[in-house]
Amino acid sequence: MKRFDSFKKSARRGFSLVEALMVIAVLSTLTAGAVFTISNVTRAAENTKLQRDVTVINNAIRTYMLNGGTFLRSDLANPGTILNKLKTRATVDSAKEIAGLRDSMIDSRLTYEMQSNAEAAVGVQRARFIPDLVNPKFVIQKDGPPGIRKFVLDAGLEEKDFGTESRRATMKLAKKDPWVWDYAESSLRHAEPSLPPTRNANEVNPNPPDVGNLVLNPPGFSLPAGVAPLLLFPRTLALLPTNPSGTAQIVYSVNGSPFAPYAGPFNVDPGTTVTGVSISLDPDRFDDSPSSSRTYTTTPVTPWAVMIFGRSGYDYFELGGEAAPGTPPPLPSGSVNGTGLILNIFMIPPVYQNSSVFRFVWTQDGTDPLTSASALRQAEFSGGFSPTAIPLPLSAFGSSATATVKSAVKAVNKAIVNDSLILSRTLNAVPLPLRAPIINIDGRDVTLTLNVNSRDMPKDARIFYTTDGTDPGSDAAGNPQRGTRYTGAAFTLQGVTGSNQTIRARVYAPPAHMQFFRASGLASTTLILPAATSVYVGGDFVNSGGSLMRNIALLNNSGQVDTRFDTGRGASDDSLVGVVRQTSGGIMAGGDFETLNGSPRPGVVRLNANGSVDATFDADLSTN
Repeated sequence: MKRFDSFKKSARRGFSLVEALMVIAVLSTLTAGAVFTISNVTRAAENTKLQRDVTVINNAIRTYMLNGGTFLRSDLANPGTILNKLKTRATVDSAKEIAGLRDSMIDSRLTYEMQSNAEAAVGVQRARFIPDLVNPKFVIQKDGPPGIRKFVLDAGLEEKDFGTESRRATMKLAKKDPWVWDYAESSLRHAEPSLPPTRNANEVNPNPPDVGNLVLNPPGFSLPAGVAPLLLFPRTLALLPTNPSGTAQIVYSVNGSPFAPYAGPFNVDPGTTVTGVSISLDPDRFDDSPSSSRTYTTTPVTPWAVMIFGRSGYDYFELGGEAAPGTPPPLPSGSVNGTGLILNIFMIPPVYQNSSVFRFVWTQDGTDPLTSASALRQAEFSGGFSPTAIPLPLSAFGSSATATVKSAVKAVNKAIVNDSLILSRTLNAVPLPLRAPIINIDGRDVTLTLNVNSRDMPKDARIFYTTDGTDPGSDAAGNPQRGTRYTGAAFTLQGVTGSNQTIRARVYAPPAHMQFFRASGLASTTLILPAATSVYVGGDFVNSGGSLMRNIALLNNSGQVDTRFDTGRGASDDSLVGVVRQTSGGIMAGGDFETLNGSPRPGVVRLNANGSVDATFDADLSTN
């Protein structure tokens, strides 16, 4: 009895603190395990449903294509557009001919819910759509960007009409005999090697075309993807077989080009993406592999460009300026060239030293050579870079005393090189002194000529003169301050016989190239004016003193022909009897002729001081 009472007292005492904590821990473990198990079961059920839904939808796509359906690229824009396409119905005319399904391929209520970024980040299974025109389908993936978490039915879409379309039937109902098919053989289209679907290496194929087929492995790559130094390029890449012998043919694409059969190792350049696919040689047992890609890049080299000119300034003739007529040959013909160099050219493999990778560019107007529409560029080259000539023409200066040349190396393929820094060089026009003109005097007649004994006189140089003893002068720009521009013809001094007259003259730069020259020194001559004399001669001649004169000419004091007097075509019969100068200034000429310089003047004519026919005098002596 005591023992029993003792037991009852002990039972009434309850759990100790340690015992209570142990019980709580056990219950917590059991509860967490139950929650974890329930969560896993739920996740597995969702994954299974998603895989089955994908299988059903892919079968609907294949059924749609088997029953004459076709896809445009816009139909494959996203999962919603492909589902809408499967919800369409055949037109009435198409339905009359189609032997297969005429209605929609899926429930019009079918839609989907997208994953959140958080779900995608922890590897929750998702469905993604592959928009391949030949073989569109949904696939299951475990990583990558968010996808479809589940397919659902939306009652709000039940009454929506998704429209009709014409479908191309592979087997048509007979138009004449209802028991006979109008059969046109056509097989289900499938992915061609030129357009393999882009697939993730971790994807699961939920709907293999043939139950029991094995999916081939994509080919291996002898080079890992990633960044390599430019000096290691081009790199030789081999695609490695990863399937049993005789089961697959490897095809590959470079930068999205059409797929081609792999025949052996090939070179890859920086920025190249290679995609490989194993194509089944035994379609009854093996399916084509998913595609596998590798991208090979480098850190582009930045060229260290240098631009060199021999001097800081150049004169007109060095820049190719044209010399005055009569200058002793050879005429100046050269132009100045700078040199463009790349100091670190050794960092660019010779195979990439060509104009499809980079070129030297420059401007002569101070604008940015990398962006300017007026930029000049190095000629096409290959097989290695050589120093580049950068011309500096006379036109680069315009009317300025300086020219600014900017240059740079411009990247054509920026996967290999970068643009260089922009170089700038300002060059000066070096002014040359002009030689003073030569003054020639014949009686009262004066001619001025350029001194072209050496090659320092430019074309279009100007002579200005005065006859009153003043200096034509020169302003800050190098232009004359006074005087008359000499036109090339002799001019006659006016004044009292025996009086003194001073002629002064200078040579000035061509207006287009003032900055390259300084006005010449002063040429000056003083003479005592002689009596005004002139001699007219007439006769049956064509040339007089080497000048083209017909029948009548004016000679100066030294017997040279004065070209200011010109009768043009002369007398019609090439004969004159006599020439008389009138005190009033006119010149009378007579002879056996009908016209003079084309004007009807039978027998006699009066001429003006310049040799033209005086129209106010018309005496017809043809009857005498």
